[in-house]
Formats: sequence, C-alpha cells, structure tokens
Amino acid sequence: EGDHTPIVVEDNPTYQNLVGRIEHIAQMGTLLTDFTLIKPGALHRANGGYLILDAQKVLSHMYAWEGLKRSLNTREVKISSLEEALSLAST
Repeated sequence: EGDHTPIVVEDNPTYQNLVGRIEHIAQMGTLLTDFTLIKPGALHRANGGYLILDAQKVLSHMYAWEGLKRSLNTREVKISSLEEALSLAST
C-alpha cells in the first residue's frame, strides 16, 4: 500500500481558505445553515500531513497569519466568520 499522507498546497491563503467557513443560504428572508454547508479549510485537509504555503502570501492576506498562528498554538482549528472572530457581528 502507498503512503496516504495528505499534501495540501494552498495558493490563496486567505483566512477562510486556511481555517474553513460556514456558508449560509437565504430562505424566506432569513439566513440558514446546516452541516452540509460547512466547508473545510487547508488546515483541515492537511490534517496528519503537510501544508505548503507561500509565507509572503499568508502575510499579505489580512487576518490569515493571525488565524494560522492561533490554530498552530492551540492545536485546533475553529471555523468562525471574520466578523465573529473580531467581534464585529451584532447579536
């Protein structure tokens, strides 16, 4: 059997492309979501393998570096919107 270690190359390392996102659909004037709308990021896809990034691109995307650092420091990937992560969303 061959080695099945994932190797993920992320050419566009935005915050959402690294940590993932939860998409929503508009229905009757409200935004809805369910488990089928959870989209994994590069960190999820590279779990147990290798993630190849261009450091200059990571640093050029606002919040991508912070999200990557947080995930590496805590050893977990939390999918949240930028608004939620930065406390910009109203409740």
